[in-house]
Amino acid sequence: MSKTRIAIGLNDDSVEIRGLFDGYKSGLQVHTDQVLSIAKINSNIIVTGSKDHSITVWQLSPLKIKYLKGHTYWVSYLIKFSKNLIISRSDDKSIKIWNITNRNCLKTLYDDISPFCKCIVKISKNQIISEGKKNTIKITNLN
Repeated sequence: MSKTRIAIGLNDDSVEIRGLFDGYKSGLQVHTDQVLSIAKINSNIIVTGSKDHSITVWQLSPLKIKYLKGHTYWVSYLIKFSKNLIISRSDDKSIKIWNITNRNCLKTLYDDISPFCKCIVKISKNQIISEGKKNTIKITNLN
């Protein structure tokens, strides 16, 4: 995805790629429920999370689609962690670390995660910050 394109999750279960200045518009649909989160991995790959409990890895050109399954409720937040790793947050109260190349879930975190956590921040090459229960901030080592 170029600097002049943006991906938008729509309420009809699809993702739309739009040009910021040239009127470009292209729709993509593989989810079976509303898209809640989108993360850009690089200029050709985005990932989307949905109410259908799945994560989709989209290679845009040529179009190739991979699915990541493991959450048991809505996938509400995604971030790129490194070249091949993403972190997902689900309303099943888990955070998962995924390798998007081989589609493996590398780690699942359940301990002390707020059901309302909507933000995960990468603070180093192996640490994230997330919201814990009872208004706490949790620093997690991913090693």
